[in-house]
Amino acid sequence: MPAQSDIEHLLRRTEFVARSNRVTELMQKPTLAAAVDDILAVLANPGSMSSNHPSQWTRGEELTYFWFDRMAHDSPRPLQEKMAFFWHGHFCSSLKKVELFEPMRQQIDEFRFGGLGNLRTLASTVSTQVAMLRYLDNNQNFSSSPNENFARELLELFLLGAGNYAEADVQASARAWTGHTDVWETGQYIWRGDLHDGSLKTFLGQPINADADHTRHG
Repeated sequence: MPAQSDIEHLLRRTEFVARSNRVTELMQKPTLAAAVDDILAVLANPGSMSSNHPSQWTRGEELTYFWFDRMAHDSPRPLQEKMAFFWHGHFCSSLKKVELFEPMRQQIDEFRFGGLGNLRTLASTVSTQVAMLRYLDNNQNFSSSPNENFARELLELFLLGAGNYAEADVQASARAWTGHTDVWETGQYIWRGDLHDGSLKTFLGQPINADADHTRHG
């Protein structure tokens, strides 16, 4: 059986705190490796929440309370919520700009469901969710007037980091992302081919044809 001090140290690094019930539970495992496996065995569906409150802001507050409760004591696998919290700080967005509760719930749930999965899949899904499309203005990115905000943040902050791409890559990426937008009143994702720049582009030294890349993920 693992030593209590080892379990407590493990939980402080992987979950939020070393909760006494989790310490007791994991100390029953035959090895420390088995305890690690237990921590990593996150739920395929950790549950979500819904709200019918007429105020979008109040719905957002309810979502915050729901998630805080999951992080504090409700989740049987707190690592799942801790990783979601990490990704929420990385692929950041805000209800103040998004304005609708449902896109924010969808984004946070994606972090909760996929936060321990493949980064490429996570980034692709988040990039075509309405919360991100609105927050970084890709819903205003049209072939006639490209908006580079999302493309720049995707390269600089989310994936590659400054110095690993050229300004031309930002421009090509922005044009490739044209057409991914939303219906403002409902917050539903929509692909607008009439707003998309389908010309051949060069991105990170490779030719890309955005017409073949517009399939929505997630």
